Amino acid sequence: MKMKFFILDEKYNAEAKRIYKKIDELVTLANHSIFLAPVFVFHDKKINHMILCYPKFDQLLKNWLPAQAFKGRFIPPIWMHLIKDVISGMSYIDELATSLGSIDSYVLETKPERIKVILFPFESTEVHWRADFAAFLIEHLHNKWKSTMSKHFINMLQKDDIIGDIQHHPLLQDFDNLSNMIRMTWRESKHLTAERILLLSSTLNAIRNNIPWSSVTTTDAVVNEYISKAVTNDSWGLFTEIKKIAAHYIENHRKLNKEKRICNTRQVHPIEIIEETWPGVIEEIYDLTLKSGWLST
Repeated sequence: MKMKFFILDEKYNAEAKRIYKKIDELVTLANHSIFLAPVFVFHDKKINHMILCYPKFDQLLKNWLPAQAFKGRFIPPIWMHLIKDVISGMSYIDELATSLGSIDSYVLETKPERIKVILFPFESTEVHWRADFAAFLIEHLHNKWKSTMSKHFINMLQKDDIIGDIQHHPLLQDFDNLSNMIRMTWRESKHLTAERILLLSSTLNAIRNNIPWSSVTTTDAVVNEYISKAVTNDSWGLFTEIKKIAAHYIENHRKLNKEKRICNTRQVHPIEIIEETWPGVIEEIYDLTLKSGWLST
């Protein structure tokens, strides 16, 4: 097995025994896929330094990241995996000295391609993993990939939203799951109580910068046709057309039964079309699903 070695500062020499004892605990934590723990530690008498030995990884994230380009409206898979891993491993993170806000805490593996958190056997300090991880995502993801969806996710992470809601955020879902979310959120007009109309209007921003949602132009003929036939320019009108767009491609997919994914003639998923046409509307629909007054019967 190829290894990576870290030579520690002399100040850790006095803590040698505690560091030795901490290794087993870290190896146990490393059973979770996000963590990379030291395999062993030893004191080199020749140089009078403690040396930590880790399974080989490809490189530090800070050396890899600057050359990466962020394209498209949806999160790159490697970042999606990292966020999912951090959230699912949060019960362990509170016990660690690792700072999720520092890029120095992250390394890159390429087989498979994953970003991992490297563990060091030092005394834990008070950890605010949500705030730290949000700061890391702002600096190294959102500032380079200006996405309304990433901004919405980070805002939820910084607040007191429950972990389950964060785990199911649109940022971390595939296209088919997002399409199903739109369909599940749907209500018929006869079921729109006054409360639900208020929830829909306050959640779904139908007008952006005083421009009606129906005034957009797209390169998709189906979307253009639905927009041209829209009855109202309010939130209900937008919500209705989004539902129709998603349903149209799903139905065509079932009839044709040729493609593995639900796509239009350009081989673009309806969720991509919706996000491209009305940026931010998918996460607003997700907000709607979190409001009990909307989904309750």
